[in-house]
Amino acid sequence: MIRPEVNPQTETPSKIKAAPRVLREFFRSPGAIAGALFVLLTLFAAVLGPWLAPHVATSIDFAHIFTPPFFLHGGMLVHPLGTDYLGRDVLGMILAGARVSVDIALLAVISSLVIGTLIGLYSGYFGGRIGELLMRLTDLQMAFPFILMALTLMAISGPGLWKVVAVLALSGWTDYARIVRSQTLQHRQMLYVTAAKATGGSDARILFRHVLPNISASIIVIATMNIAVNILLEAGLSFLGLGISPSTPSWGAMVADGRNYVQTAWWLTVFPGLAIFLSVLGFNLLGDWLRDVMDPSRRH
Repeated sequence: MIRPEVNPQTETPSKIKAAPRVLREFFRSPGAIAGALFVLLTLFAAVLGPWLAPHVATSIDFAHIFTPPFFLHGGMLVHPLGTDYLGRDVLGMILAGARVSVDIALLAVISSLVIGTLIGLYSGYFGGRIGELLMRLTDLQMAFPFILMALTLMAISGPGLWKVVAVLALSGWTDYARIVRSQTLQHRQMLYVTAAKATGGSDARILFRHVLPNISASIIVIATMNIAVNILLEAGLSFLGLGISPSTPSWGAMVADGRNYVQTAWWLTVFPGLAIFLSVLGFNLLGDWLRDVMDPSRRH
């Protein structure tokens, strides 16, 4: 993952572009527009999915098993994307899976952001033995394979939404810790920090009222991209049977269930796979645009 860079020679806090200019740049970027549309579509499905779904996601109907999508011979408009081997509506399951994926991704990003940012701020501003110990723990965490940690934790605790959130949060906080520490080391040498100290500002006030707002651009970029990463990781865990409860619809579990019927019922894997692809692509495109807008070194 490419990290935003900060010019160490700058002695004034970096400023995010004015809103009108940011909007102009947004509408000039096809990638940003496409990313925003995919993100809005994902969020729209996650928020309004239960009301948009033509059928309850877990409703079983043995009279209509393996119904193809409406545009194929034998398809039905009441099941626009077809049904699975239990007669469950594929569109309803995808919409329900959108809420699960977005909830897990956002909760994991918020948790890892808070943990990593606090560790990075402390280590970069205060340093010392505790700061060095925290960064060595960060290096150790980064060296530990994610899939091995996930297999171990999920095998011990069993499937569950909050357990998946905890696994993803434990694997993602290191990104924030390293970049926040790096930028805090640079900003603590700047004149505005020196001036704040001279006026009697406490360390906590300097960190959270001055330093943190001026490194928030990098944190926002990492968080946006990590949402995409977490959606993909959650789908991977569910595909392996290590995600949430099997009774809860999940994009990864849908792909796993449909892989045995690829030749006869391809829609069981293609449509949830497309949902994963578009949501991940949307957050990545939006994150790339935010990185370019918020990183002064990339401005043309």
